[in-house]
Amino acid sequence: MHGAGPFLCSSRMLSIMPRRTSVILDDDLVERAKAALGTSGISDTIEAALREAVRTDQRRRLARRFRSGEGFDADAMMEARATWGDDDPAR
Repeated sequence: MHGAGPFLCSSRMLSIMPRRTSVILDDDLVERAKAALGTSGISDTIEAALREAVRTDQRRRLARRFRSGEGFDADAMMEARATWGDDDPAR
C-alpha cells in the first residue's frame, strides 16, 4: 500500500501520509531484499521490509502468548489478522 489516503482500522479513520527522508543504504543488501520480497523499487522494498518486521514481531508475540498458556482471544486474533494482511502466504 504505497501513497497517501485514509483507511478504516479498528473503527477509526486513519490517514497515511508518505514521508520523504534520506538514508544511506547498502546497494547489495537492497538488491537482495528486492529479490527476497519480490519488489522492484527502493521505496517499495523498504516499505515491504518494514511490514515484514511488524509481522514477524506480531508472530513472536502470539507464539510467546501461546507458549505461556495464556492462549488466544478474539481481540488478539483480530490484531494478528490486521497485522498479517491479505498477502501473507503463510495463511
